[in-house]
Amino acid sequence: MKNVFPILVFLLIVLNAVKAQDSLKVLFLGNSYTYGNDLPNMVKQFAESKGKTFLYDQNTPGGYTLNGHSTNATSLSKIAEGDWDFVVLQEQSQMPSFPPNQVASDVYPFASILVDSIRSANACTEPIFFMTWGRENGDQANCEFYEPLCTYEGMQGRLTESYTEMAELNKAYVSPVGEAWRRVRVADSSIDLYTNDGSHPSIYGSYIAASVFYGMMFNDSPIGGSYPNTISEEDAELIQTIAQETIVDENLNWIFSEYVLGGEFTTEMNANNLDYTSTPN
Repeated sequence: MKNVFPILVFLLIVLNAVKAQDSLKVLFLGNSYTYGNDLPNMVKQFAESKGKTFLYDQNTPGGYTLNGHSTNATSLSKIAEGDWDFVVLQEQSQMPSFPPNQVASDVYPFASILVDSIRSANACTEPIFFMTWGRENGDQANCEFYEPLCTYEGMQGRLTESYTEMAELNKAYVSPVGEAWRRVRVADSSIDLYTNDGSHPSIYGSYIAASVFYGMMFNDSPIGGSYPNTISEEDAELIQTIAQETIVDENLNWIFSEYVLGGEFTTEMNANNLDYTSTPN
Protein backbone atom coordinates (compact mmCIF):
# COMPACT_ATOMS: atom_id res chain seq x y z
CA MET A 1 0.00 0.00 0.00
CA LYS A 2 1.51 3.32 -1.05
CA ASN A 3 0.57 6.67 0.42
CA VAL A 4 1.83 10.23 0.43
CA PHE A 5 2.05 12.16 3.70
CA PRO A 6 3.65 15.45 4.64
CA ILE A 7 7.02 14.88 6.29
CA LEU A 8 5.84 16.00 9.73
CA VAL A 9 2.89 13.63 9.81
CA PHE A 10 5.07 10.76 8.69
CA LEU A 11 7.62 11.42 11.40
CA LEU A 12 4.93 11.61 14.07
CA ILE A 13 3.58 8.24 12.98
CA VAL A 14 7.04 6.67 13.03
CA LEU A 15 7.85 8.12 16.46
CA ASN A 16 4.54 6.87 17.83
CA ALA A 17 5.19 3.36 16.47
CA VAL A 18 8.65 3.27 18.00
CA LYS A 19 7.29 4.38 21.36
CA ALA A 20 4.48 1.83 21.17
CA GLN A 21 6.96 -1.01 20.82
CA ASP A 22 8.47 -0.21 24.22
CA SER A 23 5.32 0.85 26.06
CA LEU A 24 1.77 -0.37 25.48
CA LYS A 25 -1.61 0.18 27.06
CA VAL A 26 -4.05 -2.67 26.44
CA LEU A 27 -7.68 -3.42 27.27
CA PHE A 28 -8.76 -7.09 27.53
CA LEU A 29 -12.42 -7.96 26.89
CA GLY A 30 -13.25 -11.64 27.29
CA ASN A 31 -14.17 -14.17 29.94
CA SER A 32 -12.56 -16.87 32.09
CA TYR A 33 -10.18 -17.89 29.29
CA THR A 34 -8.66 -14.43 29.68
CA TYR A 35 -8.84 -13.96 33.44
CA GLY A 36 -7.72 -17.53 34.18
CA ASN A 37 -4.23 -17.56 35.75
CA ASP A 38 -4.37 -13.75 35.53
CA LEU A 39 -3.30 -13.75 31.88
CA PRO A 40 -3.13 -9.94 31.50
CA ASN A 41 -0.74 -9.72 34.45
CA MET A 42 1.27 -12.62 33.04
CA VAL A 43 1.74 -10.61 29.83
CA LYS A 44 2.79 -7.64 31.97
CA GLN A 45 5.41 -9.68 33.82
CA PHE A 46 6.67 -11.09 30.52
CA ALA A 47 6.96 -7.62 29.00
CA GLU A 48 8.75 -6.16 32.00
CA SER A 49 11.31 -8.98 31.88
CA LYS A 50 12.09 -7.84 28.33
CA GLY A 51 12.50 -4.21 29.38
CA LYS A 52 9.05 -3.08 28.20
CA THR A 53 6.19 -1.25 29.90
CA PHE A 54 2.75 -2.86 29.80
CA LEU A 55 -0.32 -1.17 31.28
CA TYR A 56 -3.67 -2.89 31.11
CA ASP A 57 -7.28 -3.01 32.18
CA GLN A 58 -9.88 -5.72 31.67
CA ASN A 59 -13.52 -6.71 31.78
CA THR A 60 -13.73 -10.49 31.75
CA PRO A 61 -16.95 -11.87 33.33
CA GLY A 62 -17.27 -15.65 33.26
CA GLY A 63 -18.92 -17.09 30.13
CA TYR A 64 -19.18 -13.72 28.41
CA THR A 65 -19.64 -13.38 24.65
CA LEU A 66 -18.81 -10.64 22.16
CA ASN A 67 -22.55 -10.01 22.01
CA GLY A 68 -22.55 -9.42 25.75
CA HIS A 69 -19.56 -7.08 25.60
CA SER A 70 -21.16 -5.11 22.76
CA THR A 71 -23.87 -3.85 25.13
CA ASN A 72 -22.06 -4.11 28.47
CA ALA A 73 -21.78 -0.69 30.12
CA THR A 74 -18.42 -1.47 31.71
CA SER A 75 -16.89 -2.74 28.46
CA LEU A 76 -18.18 0.22 26.48
CA SER A 77 -17.03 2.77 29.04
CA LYS A 78 -13.54 1.27 29.06
CA ILE A 79 -13.42 1.29 25.25
CA ALA A 80 -14.55 4.94 25.29
CA GLU A 81 -11.49 5.94 27.28
CA GLY A 82 -9.82 5.69 23.89
CA ASP A 83 -6.16 5.75 24.91
CA TRP A 84 -5.52 2.06 24.17
CA ASP A 85 -2.86 0.73 21.82
CA PHE A 86 -4.75 -2.58 21.55
CA VAL A 87 -8.15 -3.86 22.62
CA VAL A 88 -8.23 -7.65 22.90
CA LEU A 89 -11.51 -9.33 21.92
CA GLN A 90 -12.13 -12.92 23.07
CA GLU A 91 -15.34 -14.74 22.18
CA GLN A 92 -16.96 -17.49 24.27
CA SER A 93 -14.89 -20.66 23.84
CA GLN A 94 -17.30 -22.69 21.69
CA MET A 95 -19.13 -20.18 19.54
CA PRO A 96 -16.48 -19.53 16.84
CA SER A 97 -16.14 -23.30 16.30
CA PHE A 98 -19.77 -23.74 15.28
CA PRO A 99 -20.84 -24.08 11.60
CA PRO A 100 -19.83 -21.12 9.39
CA ASN A 101 -23.39 -19.87 8.84
CA GLN A 102 -24.07 -19.86 12.57
CA VAL A 103 -20.81 -18.04 13.32
CA ALA A 104 -21.61 -15.49 10.62
CA SER A 105 -24.93 -14.66 12.30
CA ASP A 106 -24.13 -15.12 15.99
CA VAL A 107 -20.52 -13.91 16.26
CA TYR A 108 -19.35 -11.70 13.38
CA PRO A 109 -21.94 -8.90 13.75
CA PHE A 110 -20.94 -8.30 17.38
CA ALA A 111 -17.25 -8.42 16.55
CA SER A 112 -17.89 -5.64 14.03
CA ILE A 113 -19.93 -3.61 16.54
CA LEU A 114 -17.07 -3.76 19.03
CA VAL A 115 -14.47 -2.87 16.41
CA ASP A 116 -16.58 0.11 15.34
CA SER A 117 -16.79 1.24 18.97
CA ILE A 118 -13.03 0.86 19.39
CA ARG A 119 -12.20 2.85 16.28
CA SER A 120 -14.80 5.52 17.03
CA ALA A 121 -13.08 6.10 20.36
CA ASN A 122 -9.61 6.20 18.81
CA ALA A 123 -8.82 5.48 15.16
CA CYS A 124 -5.27 4.47 16.11
CA THR A 125 -6.30 1.70 18.50
CA GLU A 126 -5.82 -1.77 17.02
CA PRO A 127 -8.41 -4.48 17.77
CA ILE A 128 -6.75 -7.85 18.28
CA PHE A 129 -8.81 -11.04 18.25
CA PHE A 130 -7.77 -13.65 20.82
CA MET A 131 -7.81 -16.97 18.95
CA THR A 132 -8.58 -19.53 21.63
CA TRP A 133 -7.90 -23.29 21.68
CA GLY A 134 -9.93 -26.40 21.04
CA ARG A 135 -11.10 -28.43 24.00
CA GLU A 136 -8.87 -31.32 24.98
CA ASN A 137 -11.15 -33.96 23.43
CA GLY A 138 -13.30 -31.74 21.25
CA ASP A 139 -16.71 -30.35 22.13
CA GLN A 140 -18.58 -33.55 22.98
CA ALA A 141 -21.71 -31.66 23.99
CA ASN A 142 -22.15 -30.46 20.39
CA CYS A 143 -20.44 -33.29 18.50
CA GLU A 144 -23.73 -34.87 17.38
CA PHE A 145 -24.79 -31.61 15.75
CA TYR A 146 -21.56 -30.77 13.89
CA GLU A 147 -18.94 -33.42 13.11
CA PRO A 148 -15.79 -31.21 13.26
CA LEU A 149 -16.47 -30.61 16.95
CA CYS A 150 -16.01 -34.29 17.77
CA THR A 151 -12.22 -33.95 17.96
CA TYR A 152 -9.70 -31.43 19.22
CA GLU A 153 -8.24 -31.01 15.72
CA GLY A 154 -11.63 -30.38 14.14
CA MET A 155 -12.59 -27.84 16.78
CA GLN A 156 -9.23 -26.06 16.54
CA GLY A 157 -9.53 -25.92 12.78
CA ARG A 158 -12.85 -24.11 13.02
CA LEU A 159 -11.57 -21.71 15.70
CA THR A 160 -8.57 -20.81 13.54
CA GLU A 161 -10.78 -20.23 10.50
CA SER A 162 -13.30 -18.08 12.36
CA TYR A 163 -10.85 -15.88 14.25
CA THR A 164 -8.73 -15.33 11.15
CA GLU A 165 -11.82 -14.40 9.13
CA MET A 166 -12.98 -12.01 11.88
CA ALA A 167 -9.63 -10.24 11.77
CA GLU A 168 -9.70 -10.08 7.98
CA LEU A 169 -13.26 -8.73 7.84
CA ASN A 170 -12.44 -6.05 10.40
CA LYS A 171 -8.92 -5.20 9.17
CA ALA A 172 -7.53 -6.16 12.56
CA TYR A 173 -4.95 -8.37 14.24
CA VAL A 174 -5.42 -11.95 15.38
CA SER A 175 -3.31 -13.37 18.21
CA PRO A 176 -2.81 -17.02 17.14
CA VAL A 177 -2.78 -18.54 20.62
CA GLY A 178 -4.80 -21.56 19.49
CA GLU A 179 -2.35 -22.37 16.70
CA ALA A 180 0.64 -22.14 19.06
CA TRP A 181 -1.31 -24.35 21.49
CA ARG A 182 -1.75 -26.93 18.71
CA ARG A 183 1.98 -26.96 18.03
CA VAL A 184 2.88 -27.40 21.70
CA ARG A 185 0.51 -30.37 21.92
CA VAL A 186 2.35 -31.98 19.00
CA ALA A 187 5.84 -31.10 20.23
CA ASP A 188 5.41 -32.43 23.77
CA SER A 189 2.22 -34.25 24.71
CA SER A 190 3.43 -34.55 28.31
CA ILE A 191 2.79 -30.83 28.89
CA ASP A 192 -0.73 -30.59 30.31
CA LEU A 193 -2.27 -27.44 28.86
CA TYR A 194 -5.71 -27.89 30.44
CA THR A 195 -7.29 -27.87 33.86
CA ASN A 196 -9.36 -30.88 34.90
CA ASP A 197 -12.36 -29.75 32.85
CA GLY A 198 -10.45 -30.20 29.58
CA SER A 199 -11.36 -26.65 28.58
CA HIS A 200 -9.78 -23.95 30.74
CA PRO A 201 -6.04 -23.32 30.56
CA SER A 202 -3.50 -24.66 33.00
CA ILE A 203 -0.60 -22.35 33.84
CA TYR A 204 1.16 -23.80 30.77
CA GLY A 205 -1.78 -22.95 28.54
CA SER A 206 -1.94 -19.39 29.81
CA TYR A 207 1.81 -19.08 29.34
CA ILE A 208 1.40 -19.98 25.66
CA ALA A 209 -1.12 -17.14 25.41
CA ALA A 210 1.19 -14.70 27.22
CA SER A 211 4.11 -15.57 24.95
CA VAL A 212 2.05 -15.10 21.79
CA PHE A 213 0.46 -11.86 22.97
CA TYR A 214 3.84 -10.41 23.90
CA GLY A 215 5.30 -11.25 20.49
CA MET A 216 2.29 -9.95 18.56
CA MET A 217 1.82 -6.71 20.49
CA PHE A 218 5.42 -5.66 20.87
CA ASN A 219 6.55 -7.01 17.49
CA ASP A 220 9.40 -8.69 19.37
CA SER A 221 10.60 -12.25 19.87
CA PRO A 222 9.18 -13.87 23.02
CA ILE A 223 12.33 -15.96 23.37
CA GLY A 224 14.17 -15.06 26.56
CA GLY A 225 11.16 -13.75 28.49
CA SER A 226 10.37 -14.60 32.10
CA TYR A 227 8.17 -17.51 33.11
CA PRO A 228 6.25 -18.65 36.22
CA ASN A 229 8.28 -20.62 38.73
CA THR A 230 5.92 -23.59 38.29
CA ILE A 231 7.13 -23.98 34.68
CA SER A 232 10.54 -25.49 34.00
CA GLU A 233 13.13 -23.60 31.99
CA GLU A 234 13.03 -26.33 29.34
CA ASP A 235 9.26 -26.12 28.93
CA ALA A 236 9.32 -22.31 28.93
CA GLU A 237 11.93 -22.28 26.17
CA LEU A 238 9.88 -24.73 24.11
CA ILE A 239 6.73 -22.62 24.48
CA GLN A 240 8.57 -19.37 23.67
CA THR A 241 10.15 -20.91 20.57
CA ILE A 242 6.85 -22.30 19.31
CA ALA A 243 5.13 -18.96 19.97
CA GLN A 244 7.80 -17.24 17.89
CA GLU A 245 7.54 -19.78 15.07
CA THR A 246 3.75 -19.45 14.99
CA ILE A 247 3.82 -15.66 14.86
CA VAL A 248 6.36 -15.48 12.01
CA ASP A 249 5.15 -18.49 9.98
CA GLU A 250 5.51 -17.23 6.41
CA ASN A 251 2.56 -19.35 5.27
CA LEU A 252 0.13 -17.74 7.72
CA ASN A 253 -1.09 -14.18 8.07
CA TRP A 254 -2.18 -12.80 11.42
CA ILE A 255 -2.26 -9.07 10.63
CA PHE A 256 -4.89 -7.57 8.36
CA SER A 257 -4.66 -4.03 9.66
CA GLU A 258 -3.95 -1.21 7.22
CA TYR A 259 -1.55 0.29 9.74
CA VAL A 260 0.98 -2.08 11.25
CA LEU A 261 2.61 -1.03 14.49
CA GLY A 262 6.37 -1.21 14.10
CA GLY A 263 6.33 -2.01 10.39
CA GLU A 264 9.27 -1.30 8.11
CA PHE A 265 9.24 1.60 5.65
CA THR A 266 11.01 2.48 2.44
CA THR A 267 10.98 6.18 1.62
CA GLU A 268 11.62 8.55 -1.23
CA MET A 269 11.69 12.35 -1.06
CA ASN A 270 9.42 14.12 -3.53
CA ALA A 271 9.34 17.93 -3.30
CA ASN A 272 7.79 18.72 0.12
CA ASN A 273 6.28 15.29 0.53
CA LEU A 274 7.72 11.94 1.51
CA ASP A 275 6.50 8.94 -0.45
CA TYR A 276 6.64 5.75 1.59
CA THR A 277 5.71 2.15 1.28
CA SER A 278 4.90 0.26 4.48
CA THR A 279 5.85 -3.38 4.78
CA PRO A 280 4.42 -5.39 7.71
CA ASN A 281 7.03 -7.24 9.75
